[in-house]
Amino acid sequence: MLTVVRCATEYISGKAATNPEQMLNDYLAEAQRTLKNTPNMLHVLKKAGVVDSGGAGLVYILEGALRAFNEDENFSVLSNVERQEQNIDLSLFTEDSIPEYGYCTELLLRLQCCKTDPNSFEVSTFTEYLKGIGDSVVAFKTGSIVKIHIHTMTPDKVLGFCQQYGEFSKIKIENMSLQHNNTVLDGINISVKPKSEHKPYGVVAVACGNGIKKLFSEHGADVIVEGGQTMNPSAEDFLEAFEKANADTIFVLPNNSNIILTAKQAAGMYKASDVRVIESRTIGDGYASLSVFCADSGNAEQITDEPNSAMQGVITADISQSVRNTEKTRAGDYIGFVGKEIIAADKSRFNTACATVDGLDIDSHEICLLIRGDQADETEAQELAEYIRIRHPETEVFVIDGLQKIYDYILILE
Repeated sequence: MLTVVRCATEYISGKAATNPEQMLNDYLAEAQRTLKNTPNMLHVLKKAGVVDSGGAGLVYILEGALRAFNEDENFSVLSNVERQEQNIDLSLFTEDSIPEYGYCTELLLRLQCCKTDPNSFEVSTFTEYLKGIGDSVVAFKTGSIVKIHIHTMTPDKVLGFCQQYGEFSKIKIENMSLQHNNTVLDGINISVKPKSEHKPYGVVAVACGNGIKKLFSEHGADVIVEGGQTMNPSAEDFLEAFEKANADTIFVLPNNSNIILTAKQAAGMYKASDVRVIESRTIGDGYASLSVFCADSGNAEQITDEPNSAMQGVITADISQSVRNTEKTRAGDYIGFVGKEIIAADKSRFNTACATVDGLDIDSHEICLLIRGDQADETEAQELAEYIRIRHPETEVFVIDGLQKIYDYILILE
C-alpha cells in the first residue's frame, strides 16, 4: 500500500495540475498502474496471482473521493443509514477481548448485468465458496436479488467475493462474541487448546524461510510465526502462537521493527499467560537472543535482560535488490545495507555482497553467519564465505541455507 501511495505521489508531484479534479484523476490513474504491477514487486503476490490488498483498498478510496468530488448522483456518504436500537452492553467487548465467535454477516446483493448474467446465475457459486470461510451458510435467490447469511471470522472476504457478481442493497455485520457475552455475562477468555506439554517458559519467534525457521527452532524457539519484511503477521497469528506455546510465561521475538507493535498488541490481549516482548528488530537480534536464552534462574525479569544485552553488539546486514530508483541506486540493482544505511550497490549480487563485507567491522566480532536466500546460488554463497575467511581469518564463518524471500543474503555478526 505504501508503495502505491509513494508512486502516485511522486507522479503527481512532477505534474502541474490545473485543478483538484485533474490532480485526483492523475493520482488515481498512477495508483491503479502501480497496483496492477504489485505482483511483480512481491513474489508472494505473484505466486498467489493477486494484487496487494492494501493498495486495492486505497484505490477504492480514491475512486470514492473522485466520485464524491464530481457529485455523482449514484454515490452517497450513507447519510441515511438504517439504525436499529439494540439493548447490547458494548462494555462486554473491550480492547482486550478476542472475537472467538466471529461475525454474523447478512446481506442483500443485487446481481449486476455488467458482472454476471442474473438469469442464469446459480446460487451454489456462493455457497461453495462461503462454506470454506464460515458456517451456518444460507443463500437463496429471488429474481436478481441474492440473500446471504453466514457466521465467519472474515466478513471482509464475504463482501469481497460477493461484490464480484453484484452490488449491495443492505449489509449487516454483528459481533457474535458481544452477543454471546450479553447472554452469558461472563466476559471473553481465550480457549486454550494445548499444542504441547505445558511448561513454565516458552518462546515465540517470527521468521521466514525454512532454513531460518529451522535455525530458530534448533536454538530453542517453541513456536515460529511466519513473517518478516513485507509479510507482517497479524495479532491473531500471535494469539494462535501463544496458545501453541502453552507456557506460564511466553517470550516473543518479533525480529523486525515493523512487527514489534503488533506483537505488543497481541501480548496485551492475551490473558492466559504472562507475555513479554523482547524488542528484537532483526533476524540477527533474534538469533543472538536465543543464543543466550536461559530460563534456569526462574526470574522473568532476568531472563528478559540477558537477550536484551546480547543484542547490543550484533550487526545485521542485508543484501537485496532495489525495487525503485534513488539517488544512490536504480531499480534492479543489488544493495547492501545495515538498517537504513546503504553500504554498497552494484548490478552484480556477488560484488555487492563483497563490498558490503568490506564495509563492516567484521574483525571486532567472533562469529559471522552468512544466511543464503532462496534466490542466491549455493556455489556463490560458498565463494562469499571464503572471501570473508581470507580477509578476516580470526572470525568464524558459518553458511546457512535460510531460503528466505526478499534478502539474497543476511550477514549476522556477533
